Amino acid sequence: MGEYAGVKRARPFLRYCQARHEREDEERSWRVYMSDQAALTPQHKFIKQPWREIVGSARKPVDRRTAEEIVADVVKAGGLEVV
Repeated sequence: MGEYAGVKRARPFLRYCQARHEREDEERSWRVYMSDQAALTPQHKFIKQPWREIVGSARKPVDRRTAEEIVADVVKAGGLEVV
């Protein structure tokens, strides 16, 4: 990666690689979004969700546990006893 000019250690370089990957991934997703929109425009159709909303929802992890499982994990992590 020719543009990296930071500290010559592994951790900062890996952080840089991660940030660069995320930036490139975001740019790629923008291009796909715009090309999809360009294909729909002649048909007078439009993508209903804004791009930021699509990108933001893709990054958030989804918790698929039930309420009971979440409560059990909190109780266990807190070292509590349910009476």
